[in-house]
Amino acid sequence: LSPSAWVAVPSGDPLVLSCTMTGCTANKQFTWSRTDDSSPGGATIKTDAQSNLTLSPVGPVWNRVYICRLWCGAAEQQRKVTVNSYTFLRDPVLSSTLLLAGSPASVTCELPGVFPLCGFTLRLMKNGEPVEEKAWKDEDCEEEEKTLTLAHQFVPSREDHGAEVACVAEMSLGDPREKSESVRILRNSTQKLSVHYAPQNTKITVSPSQMLRQGDLLRLNCSTESHPPARITWSKKSGESVLHLSEGTSFSVKNAQTSDSGVYTCSAQNDLGRENSSAEITVQGAPRNTTITIAPSETVRKGVSVSISCTSSGVPDPRITLRRNGLGVMELLPKELPLTIHEVGEDRKS
Repeated sequence: LSPSAWVAVPSGDPLVLSCTMTGCTANKQFTWSRTDDSSPGGATIKTDAQSNLTLSPVGPVWNRVYICRLWCGAAEQQRKVTVNSYTFLRDPVLSSTLLLAGSPASVTCELPGVFPLCGFTLRLMKNGEPVEEKAWKDEDCEEEEKTLTLAHQFVPSREDHGAEVACVAEMSLGDPREKSESVRILRNSTQKLSVHYAPQNTKITVSPSQMLRQGDLLRLNCSTESHPPARITWSKKSGESVLHLSEGTSFSVKNAQTSDSGVYTCSAQNDLGRENSSAEITVQGAPRNTTITIAPSETVRKGVSVSISCTSSGVPDPRITLRRNGLGVMELLPKELPLTIHEVGEDRKS
């Protein structure tokens, strides 16, 4: 009998059972039956020394033990074969709930339309390591196609974003009288985890440095980690005023001036939150717009007090030197001005 003893066939395929007799010169006879005494079904084709039973298309209804009985004259012999059809046509399907960092979530593997359930195993893997597994045993066998499901409950973190999850489906069918497996099929599906999380590790890098000279090119770059990608906006605070500048990961100022000094902030925001990073920028500039004023006037009566003020702008604050007739150096800071000369006398003419 061919195939002998046990055979596994994909559902939908045809199967031919061949019963052959040799060494018989007497009258030959063949019959086909099943151990449950039901009709074997299928189509039979007989020749002098062989009988073929064709089962097509194979499905769960054909999962029986088939018996070929043959006679050579009055001598009788029989052979049995167990037919097992199976359905395992598609790869497993992976799905997940919305993955929010820090919130409970699940990843699910479904294997649709399989038969028989016994002999199937589903495994969920993350980065090559098993996290869930389920095997369907003999008590789970049913004579109809079902969908197998395996779920993994977990709390995703930012580090899980981009991790590879795989579902491995394995079918193992064999002759129950033998320890070795006769049929073993593997199918798998993979996908990358997409974990949503608010901006983190936001920082600003400055070129050439946070303290630069007037006329230099100032470059600011903002980097952050988030999913979905964050929207980045720039602002500048100078004194009590805040100026909204632009959007994007970078911001630059050509020919920087002292007025460009201030605290620059990049703000990274997505639907899950916001994070800021700031850098204080100082543009150094030489003294300019230097003026001197005398009050009440440059010509005064003897005995009148005179106030002398010198103003100049620059970063850092300039030191101011007052000279009288090119002599008598007096160094002052802006906060020490104005300089007052009380009761001007003739010796104060300068």
